[in-house]
Amino acid sequence: MKLLQLNHDDEIGARLLKGTYANASHFDQIVDDDTIALTPDGEVLAVLVTAVLSSRARLKAYKHLSTIYGMPSNRATAVYRGSSLPRIRKRDNSLSRTRQVPHSILDLLKNKGVRADVLGYLDATPRIRKCRLSAWSLNKPEVLQGVMPFVHEVDDVFRSWIPDRYAAQKVVVQQAPGWHIHGTAFTTITVNKSFRTAYHTDKGDLKTGFSTLTALGKFSGGLLVMPRYRVAFDIQPGSLLMMDAHEFHGNTQIFGERIACVLYCREKIAKCHGASA
Repeated sequence: MKLLQLNHDDEIGARLLKGTYANASHFDQIVDDDTIALTPDGEVLAVLVTAVLSSRARLKAYKHLSTIYGMPSNRATAVYRGSSLPRIRKRDNSLSRTRQVPHSILDLLKNKGVRADVLGYLDATPRIRKCRLSAWSLNKPEVLQGVMPFVHEVDDVFRSWIPDRYAAQKVVVQQAPGWHIHGTAFTTITVNKSFRTAYHTDKGDLKTGFSTLTALGKFSGGLLVMPRYRVAFDIQPGSLLMMDAHEFHGNTQIFGERIACVLYCREKIAKCHGASA
């Protein structure tokens, strides 16, 4: 395991890139082997562990996750800057205060093979005021069940390499026993198929935890870039990146089919009570 001390730190510059695509001018180095990346202040920014997830678990997960059919309708910043319009209320065609990606843009993404959806559990929001199992999980329960061996392998790696962040997540999920992925420190899995995300930060993730990210499929490109520190990570199938997703990050261009899986813990899940759906 290599220790990488990052020297660049441009938080303002990273914020200015919000909603735009990552490119080669935004990073000085690519991390593609076992590495602990530290910020200039010495904090752990990310840990990449390569060739750590079994081919058997990956193949089974791919079989289920490749059936994804959702679209990133509520992820305007990750789609691209300016990709957000007010929702139109069905009952009277008035404009809502909530916003979404317009259908014209979603159709373009769909034709390019882009899909995005969520498995697992979601906490309450101002718009949907109850904790719930995601629609994908409800409609296709076999998908979440089918990826469990894969999820447990990710959980094991996370526990082994970043025990303090793992422990922080376990404390939270244990407060909501019916609202997390059983036997893990995760509540939720975001799945992106061939979705080149623009620079964004992950909302609603546990601040004291870490996001874990891996990829399936046959692809090239899709580097995960963190422009504040001018570093990019090459996450190949079988590898796992554990990172602070509250820093701006996005992808370079993707060639082929790349199914990115982000496993994490929702910040407010401990407020969920009772049995899940």
